[in-house]
Amino acid sequence: MYFFGKLSKDKLATFLFAVSPYFLHLCGETRGYGFLCLFAILALIGHKWAFPLALFTQHYAWFLLLAIPFSLWYLPFLGASGWLVYLQSGAEQVFASGRGFEPSLMSVAKKIAGLFIQFGGGVQYSFLTPQQALSLAPLAKLHLFLFLSPAVFLFFSKTRKYLRLFLVPLLVLMIIYPIRLNARYLPFCGVAYIILLVEGFRELEKRHRYIARTLMSGFIAANIFSAIWLFSVDFDPYHREDYIGAAHYIDENIRDTDGLIGCTYQVSYYLKKDFPGDGKDIWEVYLGNPDMTVNEAHWRYQENELGRKAVFKKQFGDLVWVIRYSE
Repeated sequence: MYFFGKLSKDKLATFLFAVSPYFLHLCGETRGYGFLCLFAILALIGHKWAFPLALFTQHYAWFLLLAIPFSLWYLPFLGASGWLVYLQSGAEQVFASGRGFEPSLMSVAKKIAGLFIQFGGGVQYSFLTPQQALSLAPLAKLHLFLFLSPAVFLFFSKTRKYLRLFLVPLLVLMIIYPIRLNARYLPFCGVAYIILLVEGFRELEKRHRYIARTLMSGFIAANIFSAIWLFSVDFDPYHREDYIGAAHYIDENIRDTDGLIGCTYQVSYYLKKDFPGDGKDIWEVYLGNPDMTVNEAHWRYQENELGRKAVFKKQFGDLVWVIRYSE
């Protein structure tokens, strides 16, 4: 907050940063995103020594995309950034079937909408499919609208540095890595988004004070409400997903003759025990996709690979699944 205040030089922007569920979500994870955000702010202030420190964060490749909208001093990092993204995409089999890679315009548009929702603070809505969003209750739809409506302020923002910082990495990721078009990899875009919103709010307020203040008031209220919701959810601090519930369920139901695959390191951590990878029945802890067609494609692939049928599926939280494959 201190360094963001020095960067924005605006009390309203600093307040929005302080109550933003998006940034609270990042700092609540025991991963590298909080440091990524800190190094981004320091680099934006002008501390060039902070830029190489991003190499120590878990997703440093995304931070290196900061090189695009900045000065020539960062130019050597462009090649490193592209190479790291390429290596990571290969390691994660991004382009393999069942991984959810969809180059279609609709898929990318949906991901961009999810980014605006997350940057705005609506983390509980960012993984919804369009069908799920349309089926929300009226109050939830209003809540979602309040996160999205301040995006109109962007049209009144004029600081080119922050506009480039917000738009260029998104365009690059849309082209080469759409499966990872995820807000938590882009905290520097979130920083730029808040600064641009407040700048646009100040400009719109000069012309249409009532409209500008109504949109901003609703945005602040939605963020505070969502922040309270965020603190009330007992999610895994590593991924903010309910691996804890999945681990307890497996512990109660798995047999000594069964095997376990998938995100086994989370289960091993919470249960303090390891399980074999093969057995009479095989259980899988699967980090799923909001789009059920992607999940079903994955399960069919696993059935072919394991030579077993998926006879049981149980969901924990929004995205974690426990599946049992049996002969």
